[in-house]
Amino acid sequence: MPVIGTGFLADNLTRSYPLAPFATKADRSGSFRLPDDFLASLYFPVGPELSIDPSLFFIRSIGVFAAGYSLTLGYWDGSADGLAVASANIAASAVRGSEFLPVTLRGVGDFSGSIGKLVVGLDDGIEAQPGGFFTFDLDATRLDVDCIRPQLRGVGSISILDGVDQGTPLYGDVQLVLGANIQFTNQGGALRIDAIQGAGLNTACSCGGNPTAAPPITSINGIPADDGAFSLVAGDCIRITPQVAGLALADTCSSPCCGCAETATLQASQDFIMEQIKTLRDLINRVSAEVVKTTDVVIASKVSDTGCVSCS
Repeated sequence: MPVIGTGFLADNLTRSYPLAPFATKADRSGSFRLPDDFLASLYFPVGPELSIDPSLFFIRSIGVFAAGYSLTLGYWDGSADGLAVASANIAASAVRGSEFLPVTLRGVGDFSGSIGKLVVGLDDGIEAQPGGFFTFDLDATRLDVDCIRPQLRGVGSISILDGVDQGTPLYGDVQLVLGANIQFTNQGGALRIDAIQGAGLNTACSCGGNPTAAPPITSINGIPADDGAFSLVAGDCIRITPQVAGLALADTCSSPCCGCAETATLQASQDFIMEQIKTLRDLINRVSAEVVKTTDVVIASKVSDTGCVSCS
């Protein structure tokens, strides 16, 4: 637990800094107020090429969650929410376990080359506020102009652009490593890169694993070529058509001799014959039934062969 009033950071826990003295600290909804003891210090460098007003930087938004806090730094460019210029994530456990926790403030967009720092003091005041995500206007969380400082001109990072894909930026000391047939030369403070040939800078090629050419065709069905040529002669009903890297063989005699109209007529005739066969089968069944019935009647009316018992 820091002791209040015993240094620059400790003094800031009891005043608005790093916010401007007249900042209201209230979010747009009026339900959240940024406490003085949460931020002890903030520093953000800005390159002179951006031509900005240091009095227009502000805390754009703050997220308060169980696992920690998120903070976005903004620049008031006249739009509804301002321009997001940097962000930071703060673990709640780190705040409770540290005294004046330093957190990296990383620039985004046009400010991606700027790396700042903020110092978190106490979480007592912010934990007493409601949780959620809160946005602010310029007058609510305007930063003190002392927090925005010019960034010395220099190379912030180096990244490799391969077509449309950009690699991860490299910071700090970056080494350029020579590859095959590449030569670096220092020419009065300028680094010259030459693509050269020989000089022992070539990487030896083992050429292992390269595919080998397939053996040539010397004969087909035991028949060799005639002075490098092999002829295919089309017989009856065979047509040979050259293709890309091949030949197409077609049987010209197997094509249908009837078109759609002839096929439709043939189908109609076949359907009529099938209907006639069905009618004929029904007629045969009826005649067979009548024959059976007539036979039963004749048998039932037949006189016995023994003759009459008595005749008159």
